[in-house]
Amino acid sequence: MSTCIGTPCAPSTQLILTGSEGDVIRAIRNWIMDACRLGKLPDLPLGDTEGDTPPEALNRFLHHLTRHGRRALQFGSGLCRAITADEQAVLNLIAASQQDGPDHAKALIAWLFKSDQALQAEQLSKKLGETLASRGMVLPHRLSAPPIRRNQPSMIVLSANGIKAGARA
Repeated sequence: MSTCIGTPCAPSTQLILTGSEGDVIRAIRNWIMDACRLGKLPDLPLGDTEGDTPPEALNRFLHHLTRHGRRALQFGSGLCRAITADEQAVLNLIAASQQDGPDHAKALIAWLFKSDQALQAEQLSKKLGETLASRGMVLPHRLSAPPIRRNQPSMIVLSANGIKAGARA
């Protein structure tokens, strides 16, 4: 695994995030950066998901995404203000799960996860959405197409093969 030092990122979308969306993106990026520093995925919480806090629910979701992602996903690094198309897809999946958008959620799950993992991905995204909503973090359900991907000089690639910092789109 490479180090987690990247160069400043270039804007990839003009999307203006709500406070809750920004918090979720920062939490995802912090989780990825922690995995880079540890050289392994953060430990999963013990027990069932019933009493999960938002960080525990996010941890379970990201573990599943890392292990069973359909392809390598690209996330912005550090404090980069722009978000990637994959980050927007994750935000949209959480929002669709929160606001009962089953068709949109299923389409995003098919885009992000391997087909044999869709049911568990649906359960984990629903649980994450519910856990965030119970703490007042309701994400806006955006139905628009993801932003056009542009070359970004600094990204973190999340895949079953590991997390690589400084990868290029």
